[in-house]
Amino acid sequence: MAERAIEKLALRQGWTIEYALGAESPLPETQAATEPASEPASEPVLAAGADTLRLGVAKWVAGHAIDPVSRGIEEAALHYESGALDKGKAAIRRLVMNHPAAMSPGLSFTETMAGHISATGCHHHPCSKAERIRDDYANGEAWGRTEASECSFLLTVATDNVHRMIEDNQHRSRITGTVTVSAISPDPLPVRDGTFRLLIADPARAESWKMLYEMVLEGPDGPIHFQGFKTLEQRSQSDPWTDLTTLFVTLRHGEGASGDLIGRGVLRLGIDEFMRQLTTIRLHASGSLIGYIVNLIPRAKKAIETYFLAKYAGFFAMTVFRAYGGMLATLNDFAGKDAAKLVARELRLPPAENHIVPTGDGVNIGLTRYRGGSRGPLVLAPGFSVRASSFATPMVEENLAESLVAQGYDVWLFDYRASADAGNDLQHPPEFTIDAIARHDWPAAIAKIRAVSGAPSVQALAHCVGSMSLLMGIGAGWVSGIRSLISSQLTLHPVTDWLNYFKADLGVAGALGRISVLDGHLDFVSSGTEADSEIDAIAYQIPMPEGQACKNPTCRRVFGVFGPSWDHNQLGHDTHLALGSMFSRVSLKPFAQLQEIMRRGLAVDAAGREIYTSDDAARRLALPISFLSGATNKIFYPESGQRTRIWLEDKNGPDLYQQRIVPDYGHMDLFIGHNAHRDVTPIVLDQLAWLDGQSGAGMEGPARRGNRGAYAQKRA
Repeated sequence: MAERAIEKLALRQGWTIEYALGAESPLPETQAATEPASEPASEPVLAAGADTLRLGVAKWVAGHAIDPVSRGIEEAALHYESGALDKGKAAIRRLVMNHPAAMSPGLSFTETMAGHISATGCHHHPCSKAERIRDDYANGEAWGRTEASECSFLLTVATDNVHRMIEDNQHRSRITGTVTVSAISPDPLPVRDGTFRLLIADPARAESWKMLYEMVLEGPDGPIHFQGFKTLEQRSQSDPWTDLTTLFVTLRHGEGASGDLIGRGVLRLGIDEFMRQLTTIRLHASGSLIGYIVNLIPRAKKAIETYFLAKYAGFFAMTVFRAYGGMLATLNDFAGKDAAKLVARELRLPPAENHIVPTGDGVNIGLTRYRGGSRGPLVLAPGFSVRASSFATPMVEENLAESLVAQGYDVWLFDYRASADAGNDLQHPPEFTIDAIARHDWPAAIAKIRAVSGAPSVQALAHCVGSMSLLMGIGAGWVSGIRSLISSQLTLHPVTDWLNYFKADLGVAGALGRISVLDGHLDFVSSGTEADSEIDAIAYQIPMPEGQACKNPTCRRVFGVFGPSWDHNQLGHDTHLALGSMFSRVSLKPFAQLQEIMRRGLAVDAAGREIYTSDDAARRLALPISFLSGATNKIFYPESGQRTRIWLEDKNGPDLYQQRIVPDYGHMDLFIGHNAHRDVTPIVLDQLAWLDGQSGAGMEGPARRGNRGAYAQKRA
């Protein structure tokens, strides 16, 4: 990574790297110093007495910490005064680690950037997420260069407490200084008020961090609002140096972001300016506990500065490493560590009613009810190995379960036997086939929902294997009482990507079963063991679609096993971190049947028989079905729904079936996407309304009871 950065730097500066230098040789030995390096003389710290010391400390720390901090200072002073410098530094480090907020100094640095801005060409034409940064701002920069419309600044960024700044999730600091905008005035404009945010996570994107600059400038004709951002995110044609030295800016008249546009553009930081910026970093200890201690023990200053400079640099470097660290960042599992610190918001749902239901073959399934009203009941079934609670994730602004409850639906989340929430052994989950889900789990779930709710029939929204298994169960005659359903993504005629066909042809499912370390099961979440590191290192090598690569081990495992299961462009930061909590440890046995289904492009039973796509199966599936597909789905193309829809329309006529394709969405992100409540949920509600109309919701008689003959009679 360092070599690549130097190569790009040399290319940009026009330098030539001399690769023909001689081989390295050891440095010449130097004579060891006989005397330790001189240190500034120590003050007689304890001369004033313990009480005076405690009074001084009391200005900076709470009552319970006065004695421990005072004793720590006394210990450090004794070590320094006796010449035990290493022990003195260790005592200072303990003080800093035990009381970081009180012991933290302030920090400041000065930054200079320059570029061009213009209002010309900034027409805000709709464009893709990948293009938006490059279009408006690059246009403004290009026109600004043509118009000689320059923009530059000389800013000082300062914080009074390094520790608090890093711990604050917004990482705020103050901005002072001046901004020069040639289109406004030849004179520098002073910053009246400014805030800098250092590498904050973008809540709307996965693995994306921003540096934000927001200022109000004193213009000659009134205030000017300056807004700028740098984006640190691994993407096509990006690199750490460019990300950290390129600022996209917008200037407007007024104090807010809604005033008339002055211009957009790009400011850049050159290598020379960057090197000068490094020399401006200062730590400030005056007017704080640190200043008090340094006055008492001057030789402690270096130990304190070293600790906090390392802390600041470590925070900065670690964020860069998370964005660009490749496989090493993946093996560190930053997502798993951060997920443990996430604070879930309170769900806007009624109290959950939980049911563990035994099936006919002795395996448990789980049902969670949210009683929102009399509409439905509506059962939601997730994809393979996914917990149904993903439909109610607190990591998005509004999840699907909340939206449906708000519309008056009696919502039931269904955890079939592939889920960790089904009530089975978590360490050794049951072995099963997809047939078992269709034959045992779905009938048990529908029977329980009807018995508890008293409803004669049930609606379903089933996703992926949940969808395919329900279609299989209805087609085989095992499932009754479903009056209509939304079939999401995976149907009876799957069309997948080249890698899944390749894995099916290679017989990967059988090969996984012979790997002893897996013990016949598959985990999608790393436990941090050596075996996990080996698995994640292998998973990292599996090809990822363009724009989908990330450093979350769960993503790598899921994509490696199933294929691209979501579009990262649709996931928010917290959701991406929490993905591991949505997946379950699962038996490898069902993968053999899934592999055969993918290979043949047809839902078959474990013995390879085509029992789910017979003429009888088609007749049993003569009920309202709306197929739901993501336009960018790379694991099951929208053609999967199209093929099953056309097959059913050929057998039963077109009136009972429709298909909706959601632009810019992939697979599971239909339900966990950051903006899915705005982009997808309205489509789901439209589908449910259409299904209600087709099935005669609200009618009495056989249609209300889910009788298949009623639909045939209606078509006639």
